[in-house]
Amino acid sequence: MLKQFLYRLKIILSDKSLLFWTLLFPMTLAFFFNLTIRNAFEIKPIEVMPLASVNVSNVEVQQFLDTLEEDYSLIQIRDYPSKDEALVDLENGSIQGIVEYNNQINLTVTENKNSNTTIIANVFASYNNKQAIIQEQLQVDASKVTPEFIDELVNSQTYLDAKLDSKINDVAMINMYSTIAMMCIYASQWGGHSGYYMQADKSKLAIRTSTSPTKKGYIVLMDLAVVYLIFIVEFVIHILFLKYALNVSMGSQPLILIVTGLVGGLLSAAMGYMLSVSFTDSESTFSYLVSGIGVLLSFLSGMMSVDVKYFIDTNLPIVNKLNPAALITDNFYNSYMGRSIGDSLVNILIMVGMTLVFGLIAYRRLRTVSYDSI
Repeated sequence: MLKQFLYRLKIILSDKSLLFWTLLFPMTLAFFFNLTIRNAFEIKPIEVMPLASVNVSNVEVQQFLDTLEEDYSLIQIRDYPSKDEALVDLENGSIQGIVEYNNQINLTVTENKNSNTTIIANVFASYNNKQAIIQEQLQVDASKVTPEFIDELVNSQTYLDAKLDSKINDVAMINMYSTIAMMCIYASQWGGHSGYYMQADKSKLAIRTSTSPTKKGYIVLMDLAVVYLIFIVEFVIHILFLKYALNVSMGSQPLILIVTGLVGGLLSAAMGYMLSVSFTDSESTFSYLVSGIGVLLSFLSGMMSVDVKYFIDTNLPIVNKLNPAALITDNFYNSYMGRSIGDSLVNILIMVGMTLVFGLIAYRRLRTVSYDSI
């Protein structure tokens, strides 16, 4: 058995080009992602923004500004007696904005805006909107304007925490995870390559196999085991490369990520094997077919455009539930964001079921196929 296993492994590894596309290509993409967007891995603290306060006499607004200054260190307030004096310092760069209050907080800045200016402007806009809601509620039903109601609206901690939490907007991390998903999908190339050598009208090796007393089910399992071993080695190398060479975080649920990758690779290999034994054209044509299917599944899963995935989730959610690439990327995203593992486990069970179906189809095809002469 071991001798047959090693023999099949040697045959399948004979195509060195697949090593590039299934191992080196995803690693190369990850490397260049790291070169171009490496700063996205670092959470940069927001710099303190010096602001001029001009005649802000409202007690609640003053308390709000004190909170931003003392508790969050977002701003540094300097009192000015007039706006003209503040404008002079704004022009020479001593301050970055002017705060005034006239039924709402107004912020005056120069044309040279930066990310800090945008964040502070959004905080003030959020505060103004919440104050407007309170005033509107006072006119409708003042009894509902309780301290809890006001605290829930005015408290800016949730808003600020969301702004400071880079996980939501960490495009670099999502791109890195997409290289893992790509590796899983490319396992179909190994499965297809293995399945090609099981067809007696295309391979001399398959002629020997077809005339041997070995059961077809055993051969299918042996081939999938060989392909899966190759994928596991590549998967481990890629994960170690991301974690230790590129310093990529494995998220808050690394076990879900690893299990998803392993199951996703097995599913993809089984899919490629099934397509191979069911396809009757040349190996090059089949290779284009498998590559095209992989690209299509990746496109529908949002790996190339997130808008596509959102559109499918909204209009045809069943498509993504039957798309291996979508199931894999969903679980990677869930594991990174630390979401409930319930949905991830459901996706894993779906992938296991699809793997069994693909393997059964391949077995049935090999068992029933016949040739005029071998």
